[in-house]
Amino acid sequence: MSIILKNFIECDDKLVYEIICWRNHNNIRLNSLNRNIITIEEHREFIASLEHDKSRLYFVVENNNVNIGVISFTNINKESAYIGYYKNPFLNINGIGQILINTAKKYAKECLVLKELFMVSYVDNIISQHCITKQGFEMININNNIIKYRLRLT
Repeated sequence: MSIILKNFIECDDKLVYEIICWRNHNNIRLNSLNRNIITIEEHREFIASLEHDKSRLYFVVENNNVNIGVISFTNINKESAYIGYYKNPFLNINGIGQILINTAKKYAKECLVLKELFMVSYVDNIISQHCITKQGFEMININNNIIKYRLRLT
């Protein structure tokens, strides 16, 4: 397995377009906290906003020369961050969610030097819940149909 992380702010136009196609795909969009369709202009503005925002990082994850998905870090501080992920919905490969979460955990521990991570998922997103708990996250609460998870890294 050969993992490469591509920071959103360094993506070319072709990859930016590919990302927005993934994000707006029904399988991804309907499991996102923001379920609205995002225009390419809105997406470009979002990416530009990341350039000077130290509390958010977004990466395309490449595995063996294939873009398999996106991982994100939000609410980053000295101790913790929220991580999110979505897979390339046009790939029919099992285990991508596990690879994405594991990659985010490794980056958080080795590069961001965080002590704990949080994740959220909708209560009806059974596949994501399975991926999250399989990676060692523990459910800490449920509020408004959203489950919050925590993982201690130290």
